[in-house]
Amino acid sequence: MKRTAFFTFAIALLCIFPVFSETFRFNFTKGEKYRIVTTVDEKVFVNGEFSHASNFLNKIAVSVIEAGENFGRISASFQVSERTSTAEDSFVMNEEYASEFNQDPFGKQTVAPKYLFPIIRSIPTFPNEDIKPGHTWTAPAQEVHDLRDYGITAPYTVNISIQYTYVGKTVVDNRSLDQFKIEYSYFHKSRFRPSPREDLYPIAMAGEVTMMYYWDSKIGRVAEYDDEFDIFYFMSTGDEIEFVGKSHGDLIASATMNREETRKAIQDQIQRQQLPDVKVESVDQGVKITLDNIQFEPDSDVITAAERQKLNRIADILKQYPGRDLAVIGHAARWGTEKAQMELSISRAKSVANYLLQRGVRDATQMTTIGKGATEPVADNSTEAGRIKNRRVEIILLEN
Repeated sequence: MKRTAFFTFAIALLCIFPVFSETFRFNFTKGEKYRIVTTVDEKVFVNGEFSHASNFLNKIAVSVIEAGENFGRISASFQVSERTSTAEDSFVMNEEYASEFNQDPFGKQTVAPKYLFPIIRSIPTFPNEDIKPGHTWTAPAQEVHDLRDYGITAPYTVNISIQYTYVGKTVVDNRSLDQFKIEYSYFHKSRFRPSPREDLYPIAMAGEVTMMYYWDSKIGRVAEYDDEFDIFYFMSTGDEIEFVGKSHGDLIASATMNREETRKAIQDQIQRQQLPDVKVESVDQGVKITLDNIQFEPDSDVITAAERQKLNRIADILKQYPGRDLAVIGHAARWGTEKAQMELSISRAKSVANYLLQRGVRDATQMTTIGKGATEPVADNSTEAGRIKNRRVEIILLEN
C-alpha cells in the first residue's frame, strides 16, 4: 500500500482570535485550476519489525470543469512519485491516475466506483449550521485502498466516521485561516473474495488517523493540513503489516499560462544562445523543451561535459519561471529489452533532473522524473538517425 493523502502540510500555530461563529462552504468556479502537492514519509513494519522506509511525492492537478449552485464537477490528475535514495535526489513517478467526481458545498464527494483517487473522500464535510470554536460534529467519509499487489484489481472502499472539532482562527504566513482537528479510527473485516490462486491478501484492516486542517474562507477551500497515520493489514498468512507515517501538503493556485507567448520567449533565448538539438513547443500540459540526441557517457546515465554546458544555459532560462513545476521525461530508442529501455529512460531523465536540482532550478517537490522507455518514438528506430531522435529528454514547464 502506498499511503497517500489528498494533501497535507505542516503548520505553526501563531495565535487564536476571539470567539465567533461562522458557516463554512466550498466554492466552485468553472475553469478554476490549482494543484495539491503532498509529501509522505512512511515506515513499513512486518510483524513489528522494521522493513523499509519510503518518501513519496503526490501531485494532484485539479480543474473545475463545471460549477452549479449546489455542486462542482472536478477533473483531477493524480501523480504518485517516490524516491528511495538521498534527500537531494529527484522523485520518479510510479503511476498516474485520472479521476472525475462531484462535490457539494458541504464537502461530500460522489466518485464512480472505477476511480482509485481521491483515496480519502468527503473530508472535510461541514455541518449545515454556524459553528463556534470548540464545536464538534461527526460525518461519514470513505478511505480507498489500493490492493492490486494482493490480486484485488478494483479500488477497495472502507466506510469511516469522522470526528471534527473546530479549533478557531489562526494566522499562517500572514493569512487568516480557520483550524480544524479531524480524527478517525476503524477496524474493518474484508468482504472481497480473491482469486483461488491468491494466498496472500488482507483479511482485516485497522487504522488511526489524526489531521489538522487549515481552511481559507476567502477561496472556500482547505488551504493546508498535516496528518499522522497508523494503518494495519492483517494478512491471510497470519502476518501483520503496519504503515506508519506523516503527510505534509499545500494547495497552490495556478495562474493561467500564455503558452504561445512563453514558448516564443524561450525559443528566442535558445536561438540567441545557438543551442544545438533543442526544440520548444506548446503542448497541453504547458511548454515543452526537447533535448534531441542528448549525450551521455557510453552505456551510462552520466551527462557529458558538453551537455552540461547546454543544460547550464537551459537552467538559467527555467529559473525565469519559478512558479511553474517541471516534468523531466526520458525516452529511449527501441534497442534491447523493454525493461532495459525503461530503466535507461528513467536513469537518464533522472540525471538531467538531478543536475537541474543541483543548479538550483527548483527544489525536489517542484520536479517529477518520468520514464517512457521506447513507447513514444518520434522517428524510425530502424535507422541510426531515427534512433538518435528517439534518444531524447523532454523538460515540460507545467501550467498546473
